[in-house]
Amino acid sequence: MPRYTKGPPPSQQQSPTAPYAVQFRVTLGDMPLQDAYVASAQAISCDETLGTLLGRVFTLHLSTRMDEEIMSGSTIDPDSLAMHAELSKMIYDAQAARCSLRFFVNHGPEIDATDPVAPHFRQVGADANLWQFDLVVEQRFTPLDYAISRGDWSSEPDLVHWLEDSTALLLADAESPNISEATARRLVDQGLFEPQLPNGPLVVTDAGRTRRYELESEAESYDEQYGIFEEVLYDDESQVADFGSGSGQDLRSLVYEAESLDPVRTTFLVGMLGSADDALAMQDHQRFFTALLIPAVDRPYLDNADVEQIIETGLALVELDAEARQRDIARRQAVSHARRQTRPKGGQART
Repeated sequence: MPRYTKGPPPSQQQSPTAPYAVQFRVTLGDMPLQDAYVASAQAISCDETLGTLLGRVFTLHLSTRMDEEIMSGSTIDPDSLAMHAELSKMIYDAQAARCSLRFFVNHGPEIDATDPVAPHFRQVGADANLWQFDLVVEQRFTPLDYAISRGDWSSEPDLVHWLEDSTALLLADAESPNISEATARRLVDQGLFEPQLPNGPLVVTDAGRTRRYELESEAESYDEQYGIFEEVLYDDESQVADFGSGSGQDLRSLVYEAESLDPVRTTFLVGMLGSADDALAMQDHQRFFTALLIPAVDRPYLDNADVEQIIETGLALVELDAEARQRDIARRQAVSHARRQTRPKGGQART
């Protein structure tokens, strides 16, 4: 049973010999066909695989900006540039383990990147020389896989255990923290939790409170220093960044990496600052963590030079804001000191 059956079924499937050119139509998940990306894929051989075809059609040229993307061996309608950019970014992100992709032939089976595409051509209309390859792509973000591929964590179980343990510590004072038995045992073994009474409820130890304070302080420091990059509107032509405009993009994950931070750990800690209620209600830990960590992997593509420019501008503003706060504190202290100096002695009323 085909997973996707968009539009009428093909009248004929599989060309006896691969044609010179094929209409390549791509949709994402349940996207309707009228929103599909359509291009002409040239010079397809009988043994061309899906992976090589995608590599030819969707090329993310890393030395240029997204609006200067090139497409090798095909033509592109200017109106579909955004769709081409999105598909190119998805393939680029999949290669970096930030997401996984599944491929389905519309009205056909699921196929792998190593499968040849010629068996899945369909004839379009009555023209015997016009063939189409109708592909549906599903994307799933994979922040845990990305953390492992970067080398920040040795294995997924180690990362998941840290996420579960840290969540339990950060929610330890909640009225009904949702902590699994396995997580509770690990925390007891680490000396972070202990039973209040034999077989009684667990409480946080002094070591646990210290660890929790460290996690909270780490999260707050990230938020204070890098929160300005949560909403950035960047013009790559003028190289001007507008922060907090209300219509910008979240660039924090890009900044974390550029600053040599673990983007998954940092995204988790900052995300937990405002996700306590969701964490308390979680039933599926894996799904909750994946949703919380999606900002670590779902981010726009920018050249390294652009990222450096944005970071330099943003951190300068953070420093100016910190200096302004210090001046305001100093001013308030001076005013308070002056008032104390001019206060009447002996409780006498001033006239």
